[in-house]
Amino acid sequence: MRIVCPNCKTVHEITNHINKNDNMVIKCTACGKNIKLQFCPYCNAFYSITFSNIKSGNYTYKCKKCHNSFKIKFSDDEQIIQKKEEKKYDNQQTISIKKSENKTENKTIDENEVHDKPKYESVETFSISELLKFASEAFTVKKIIVSAIGITSILVFLQIWGSIMNFVFISGTNTSAVITSSIINILPVIIIFSFYILSATIVSKITLNHIHYSRNTETDEIVRFTIKRGPGIIGANVILLFAVSLLLIIFGNIPLLGPIFFSLAFLPIYLLSMAVLILSFIGLWFYPPIAAHDENGVLNNIKDLLLFMKKHKLSIIFMILVIFLITVIAFAVIFIIHISVFSFTTSISQVFIGQDVLMTLSSIPGKLVKASQTTLMGIKSGLFKELYQSLQVTHHIAGFILGIIFFIITIFLLSIPVSVASTVSTHIYVLMEKKNSIDDKTKALVLFILIMLIVLIILVNKII
Repeated sequence: MRIVCPNCKTVHEITNHINKNDNMVIKCTACGKNIKLQFCPYCNAFYSITFSNIKSGNYTYKCKKCHNSFKIKFSDDEQIIQKKEEKKYDNQQTISIKKSENKTENKTIDENEVHDKPKYESVETFSISELLKFASEAFTVKKIIVSAIGITSILVFLQIWGSIMNFVFISGTNTSAVITSSIINILPVIIIFSFYILSATIVSKITLNHIHYSRNTETDEIVRFTIKRGPGIIGANVILLFAVSLLLIIFGNIPLLGPIFFSLAFLPIYLLSMAVLILSFIGLWFYPPIAAHDENGVLNNIKDLLLFMKKHKLSIIFMILVIFLITVIAFAVIFIIHISVFSFTTSISQVFIGQDVLMTLSSIPGKLVKASQTTLMGIKSGLFKELYQSLQVTHHIAGFILGIIFFIITIFLLSIPVSVASTVSTHIYVLMEKKNSIDDKTKALVLFILIMLIVLIILVNKII
């Protein structure tokens, strides 16, 4: 069992089996402080607490995971357990203890950060089988539902935005009209990015609970986490991306102020654009697990992302490529199955029902067909565009029902890449933070196999 000293970050490997009811303390050989081992009696979350001189008594602590309060007892006869070895481990989170001036029995521990339970059920060997195994964790009910809610929010927003654009007509070539038009065009991208980040962060939270605590995340915990983190994540993304976009849009009109000002401002704006692009691209994959792991606010999470980028450098690009390929493979397999089943079902229905099948498909409302067009690619578009003179009310009702069914299927299919990408990126994040080294031969082999799998999927799709 790995115990991290919150004071000096020294790792201690404990050979003894620790029971959550035991009252145990180890002494850090690096800084000399005592480290008390404590489990939450409600959710079994693990904490390590450093202290030097503290009065005996009971200290009240509120668990960050389950939000229940429990007593931590300090006494003069703490059981000392032995350590196996020590090494530096900079990426563990911990909590510290604040000495209370209250001389009563009930004192309070000041919470800073939670120390993850030292049990990792994540990537170790970086093999294809291991990566695909953890990618399969994405296909759980809660992760799919969370992803589906995010996808639904995006699709609904795009529909509303499309309707608004039908009523808003911006004319003229004046500067204000150009700027307004540019803002309207960039707004959907900002909202899509924000809702994706929020959904992915919640999925990452569920994944981290499984990795660190081997437990399922309860629905009420998901709701609390969403309420707590949602406004900050969406608000910060909208404000940050909107501010940068607005700056770039205004910059596009700088020549009106003069060529000299344009030339002087070009390099700073160019560098800012490059920085935002790189940060957004890497953040798309690794911001969710960072935000789920450290709940200290958006600004701290962005700072952690920058430190993560500085620490791992170009290895991040390789990991992003691996995450992307696994996500594409998972989605492609499900999509091929979807297309095959749809074609088979349509063909069988035509045998038994006949022309009514085509008439019903052509009666699906245009907006529902448009909303589902992502998952209808590869299907003959004529099925939804044929014109029939003898359409009845029953055809329109059946078409509306089928349109709703296609929309639900679309949401499910689009939820898969969100869930898979978030789950795999969380496992990769844990792997990288554990400092598990991966040799170049293993990396090359994994990348080669993933590319070959995609080629195989493309060939199968061509045959089908």
